[in-house]
Amino acid sequence: MITSLKKMIDLKIKAKDGEIGKATDFYFDDVGWNIRYLVAETGGLLTGREVLISHFSMRRPSFKLKTLPVDLPVEKIKNSPAVESKLPVSRKKEQELAAYYAWPLYWMNMTAIPPQESILLRNMWSEEMIEKKNKEQSMLEAHLRSFAEVKGYNIEAIDDNIGQVDDFLVDDITWKIRYMVIDTRKWFPGGKNVLISPAWIENVDWNMKTVKVDQKKKVIKNSPVYNEDMQVKPEFEVDLFIHYGKQ
Repeated sequence: MITSLKKMIDLKIKAKDGEIGKATDFYFDDVGWNIRYLVAETGGLLTGREVLISHFSMRRPSFKLKTLPVDLPVEKIKNSPAVESKLPVSRKKEQELAAYYAWPLYWMNMTAIPPQESILLRNMWSEEMIEKKNKEQSMLEAHLRSFAEVKGYNIEAIDDNIGQVDDFLVDDITWKIRYMVIDTRKWFPGGKNVLISPAWIENVDWNMKTVKVDQKKKVIKNSPVYNEDMQVKPEFEVDLFIHYGKQ
């Protein structure tokens, strides 16, 4: 199901055997546009520290129960390695987390391999092979971004500004970012929310906090309306892609 990331903020994090806190942010990579970590603000036995939980351990949210389940026991999270919950997160720290939780190393293109198989494969590699792969993928360290940061970025069409980032819509099984939700209300009387696929983004200027897309202002303005209470169905997506002239 395609789900709003904004609506997941402040959901209670439900571990296998109890609650551990609430969701405060999500980190994604801006190369493949995939959610990589949930940032959880913990409480109680976990002494209020923030922890990172990989999308490999995240399960589908329940908005009815106001929970975001994770496939981990409380004790495992409690004893997890200390890690920077603020960006940038070093590759070394990500490796420590992956080893502790037995998560696949996403930067090694293992995202489609189940964790148990990934561990076996990783154990077959020498330290030299792992180090070589890490060097090849080292640029990804600079591509881990915060949803909370990007929310509010300006959207720049080919010919003018058109709105700002209001939300991400994600596949809550694969945790792939499917769409950005663009709020155009400050730019047009009676404006609306519209969707843009990350595949249509030409460039993101992280210093200027601007997302540039390969569409004209008028085309975006007249695209199908997105309502935050609606479910994005295949027929809506077909209409959206036809409107933008995309395959």
